[in-house]
Amino acid sequence: MRLKIAFMHNPRLQPLLDHRVSSEEIAFDWEIGHPAALNLRHLTENPFDVFEFSLSGYLVVNDRPN
Repeated sequence: MRLKIAFMHNPRLQPLLDHRVSSEEIAFDWEIGHPAALNLRHLTENPFDVFEFSLSGYLVVNDRPN
């Protein structure tokens, strides 16, 4: 399985990024970036399988009419 993952820089992810922690069954395609740019891209393109999204951002977007 291959997963597209987007996060802001976070030291807790480092073991995954440098392959100290890995999986034989899952390949990760990482995108590390600024939260505002990643949020906008996720909302407009939905390109990620795993994505860090703030609860407040989700509530604001979810409350908007379609």
